[in-house]
Order: sequence, then C-alpha cells, then structure tokens
Amino acid sequence: MSRTSRNLLLAAPVLALASLGAQGVAAQSSGFYLNGHAQAGVISAGGDIYGTTDLDFGYDAASAGGGSWGVDANLQGYYSRTSTSSSTMGAISASLYFDTSYGRFSIGMPDSPLDDYVGYPDMAGSSLGTLLLLPVRISSNSFLRLTGMQVYGLRYDGSAGNFEYGAAASYVAGGGGDTLLEGAVSYQNGNYTLGAGVESYSGSGVIGYNISARMDTGRLSAEASVVRPAVFPIGTFYDVNMGYAVNDNLSATLGVFGRLVPSGGLTLPYAGVRYTIFENGYINASGLDVFSGSPVYEIAVGWNFDIGS
Repeated sequence: MSRTSRNLLLAAPVLALASLGAQGVAAQSSGFYLNGHAQAGVISAGGDIYGTTDLDFGYDAASAGGGSWGVDANLQGYYSRTSTSSSTMGAISASLYFDTSYGRFSIGMPDSPLDDYVGYPDMAGSSLGTLLLLPVRISSNSFLRLTGMQVYGLRYDGSAGNFEYGAAASYVAGGGGDTLLEGAVSYQNGNYTLGAGVESYSGSGVIGYNISARMDTGRLSAEASVVRPAVFPIGTFYDVNMGYAVNDNLSATLGVFGRLVPSGGLTLPYAGVRYTIFENGYINASGLDVFSGSPVYEIAVGWNFDIGS
C-alpha cells in the first residue's frame, strides 16, 4: 500500500468524525451522504490493537432534486498493531450510477451485491474476529481490492415486492485477466430477512456462495450464515448467533463460528455485549475462544455513521 493510501485510510475515521459537527448544516437535500462505521479495540493478549473502517459516501442527485444519477464510493480499512509489528490493509473504490425505471445501473468500481444483500454476522462486534477470518467475513470482490487488485465492472440492482437483487460482472486488473461474476438477492418480510449470493472467480475456478437468515423482533434476534469464498477457497464455514436487547442501550450476543467442509478443525465460540452512547457511539466488549480453551477478550469503541441520504 502506498503512503498516500495509508494516510487516507488512517485519516478517514477522523475526517468522518469531524463531519459530525456539520451534520445539522448539511441537510439531506444536499444529496451528500456518509454511512458506515469505524471501530478500534485492544485485546487481552499482549495489549494488541485492532481496528476496522467501512464507510460509504457520495452524492445522490435525486435527493437534491437534480436528476437520477449519483456517485457512490466506499472505503474499507483494517489495522493491527502487535508488540512486534503493525499492518494496514485498505481499499477505496467509486462508481457512477444511473437510476431508471428498470433499476439502477452502475459503472466503475461498484461494491459487491453480496456485501449489500447477504448478511455477514460480525462475531459480537470483534475487530480481531473480523481480521482473523477476513476471507469469509466479506465478499471476494472486497477481498481482492484489499489485497491490492483493482476490480472494474458493471452492476445492476433492482427490486420487486419484498425482494431486492443485484448482479455484477468485473475485470480484475493485475490478476492475469481474471473475471469475477456475482449475483445476490434478499427477501424481507416483517421481522425476517433471507439472503443468498453466488460468486464465480476465474482465478481460482471456484464458485462461492453465501446464504444467510436473520430474525429480529426488536428485543430478541437470531442470525445464521453459510459461506464458501470463491477467491480464497479454504472451505465452507457457518456462523450462528443469538442476541438479546436488555434495553435501548444495552445488548448481548452469543454465537459460534466453525467449518462445515472439510469437517472439523475449527470451532470458535464467541460472546459480546454492546452499550450505546451518544446515539451513534458505542462501547463493545467481546470474547473469542481462539485457542480452544484460552479466550481472547477485546474492548472496543466505535461510531456508526448515518449522515445524509
């Protein structure tokens, strides 16, 4: 990663926080928006620090009354610092989209439809868990970008009743002319959401998929997913968890992550509690049984952004 990209990655959460001061001035009618989260945590094993950033930002002309087009950008970043080393991964992408009566068409470096329509459980908010298992926590599209590839393509999104769906075809620059095909659909009915996605990466010859289901009654929630990544074919994994909201500010999650195929070799129970502060800020405490009987605990602080359209 270049020094410019690294500086952009590290500065993004600071810039996003600074923008909160202008939240009251920048009305939704401006068309500009910023959504996502930034989180940093310290773990019990050696005081290592981990952080994640996932921000969507851009301009929607329709919200400003100026047409049916827009620009959408995404910044993903992952940071770790241990007693012996530090590492940073980051990727920024952007696309131009047009809304029509047939749906939305995007060109450039659009986000993956799997990231938008299929659930990836967050392992009780653990930054460490996300980084340890990154290939199965995000789409292959996002993973390729984080490893330094440039992914250019076209994407289509549409909806019908309770269904939302999307498909994308991309060329992976620097990947030997590899191509990536993706498709995903979600169905929402009341408290229930189902999602399914498929991805085919010519570089590995593997067809990956993600199937997810979520139930949320407001107080009680449950989530499950089965993921087989295409770009990093290391097996098929499951994640199942349950959550309980004690009140509007305090919630708890208990779950388990493991490998289905090949069977055995990995079972990772986890648990966490989250306390919301200042409406969008939070403190998260989590524990992962990473070493089969020697849990690693993490205390993290973060902020959820929801500004503009």
